[in-house]
Amino acid sequence: MSAIDNIKKNIASEMELFNQEFDKALESDNEILKLVNQHIKGMKGKQIRPIMTILAAKLCKPINTSTLHAAVALELLHTASLVHDDVVDNSDLRRGKPSVNAVFDNRISVLTGDYLLSQALQTATLPNSLEIIKIVTKLGKELSEGELIQINNAQTLSTVEERYLKVIEKKTAKLFSACMKCGAITVDADEKQLEMVDKFGDKYGMIFQIRDDIFDYISSEKNIGKPVGNDIREGKITLPLIYAYNHGTADEQKMIKDIYQKKDFTDENVKKIVDYTISKGGIEYAEKRIMDFKIEAEKVLQSFEMNSAKETLQSLLDYSVERKK
Repeated sequence: MSAIDNIKKNIASEMELFNQEFDKALESDNEILKLVNQHIKGMKGKQIRPIMTILAAKLCKPINTSTLHAAVALELLHTASLVHDDVVDNSDLRRGKPSVNAVFDNRISVLTGDYLLSQALQTATLPNSLEIIKIVTKLGKELSEGELIQINNAQTLSTVEERYLKVIEKKTAKLFSACMKCGAITVDADEKQLEMVDKFGDKYGMIFQIRDDIFDYISSEKNIGKPVGNDIREGKITLPLIYAYNHGTADEQKMIKDIYQKKDFTDENVKKIVDYTISKGGIEYAEKRIMDFKIEAEKVLQSFEMNSAKETLQSLLDYSVERKK
């Protein structure tokens, strides 16, 4: 049994209820949506976001129906963003399987993403919490802003770490923070608890995205569903390369800039950038930043009394630091 399966085992009954509600939210009379949603159901990932929503609630009190609705709303919003991202990035794979736009087309993908976003907003009203509605609607804006900043960073060839961190905070960390906070809100957590779960989600999200960005240099298509150097081919400049670039010679920096400016992402050039980044210690630096964020996340977790949810969140944190795919 994998580490993530062990984590899910601790909240098996809650996850079963979540899956029932999520599948219900994907039901439609529209023939095209039936086909697309069936495809989406077959692409379910690790479900870390609903896991975190449920665990955040359980840190404080037992979960309720509102917890499940909040988890579904956030997972729908996340799914909508992935469907749209695959169109923007022209990606044919998602989690090792054909993406929606690869199986259908861009028109259907964009409209499906819009539908899922609308369904997320509708589901967010079910807990009857104005605060949850505010968080979910703001989150949609943050995710879009993160993607736009990332595009701008690629166009301007930004190698400033702070700008990179701003991107991953908006496009990844904010979603995990929202999951944690919404989960806690559904069980009437107090202000201190809300502040702490929000911080934990933020640190966790930074770890999660940096780990993903490391995979672009050292993992394999078999493990993560995309080839090494995929981010580079899309013109993205992530933390390992940012560090390597800023510690390179003028000639090395010129080599990187020339490839990106010309969008000359041949297999040879992608390998050149990957090898250069590794040789300059880019992976080690990114690993160090992961450990920095882990220490911060653990400090936040210490503020909660020991219970099964706290232990499971620690396991989830350890998993995300050490995961291989």
